Amino acid sequence: MITDFCVICGTKENLHNHHIVCKKSKLKPISGDIDHYTNLITLCGEHHGWIHGMKPNRFNDNNRLRTAGIKKAQKEGKYLGRVPTAQRKSKEIQRLHSEGMKPALIAKELNIGVASVYRYREKEKKQKQMTDQAQFFG
Repeated sequence: MITDFCVICGTKENLHNHHIVCKKSKLKPISGDIDHYTNLITLCGEHHGWIHGMKPNRFNDNNRLRTAGIKKAQKEGKYLGRVPTAQRKSKEIQRLHSEGMKPALIAKELNIGVASVYRYREKEKKQKQMTDQAQFFG
């Protein structure tokens, strides 16, 4: 079960979720879903490595395991990375810009980089040009 502390030592630092029934195992957990919360326990990095270290022929390096998982998810189109900051805050950027606020102040207000504001504004200009051209030639 997922908790906000390591179930072995109780620390709240460097937490990892560990599958009780391994993803590569032919066995199925009781819930039927390998990623169901009843098949996960929370461990600190030290104890997660300790658990994996006891299993022969397994990845013992958490970074390699994470990288392999990300690559697999990318191939399946499931992991595309995080959504860019400007895209997540596009409505706020647009609102503040329409109010006449300068990019540096928008960035400070939204706690993002000035470059993110400029990138968003450039993207908006290109989209506007494309719609204008489509209407003109349409």
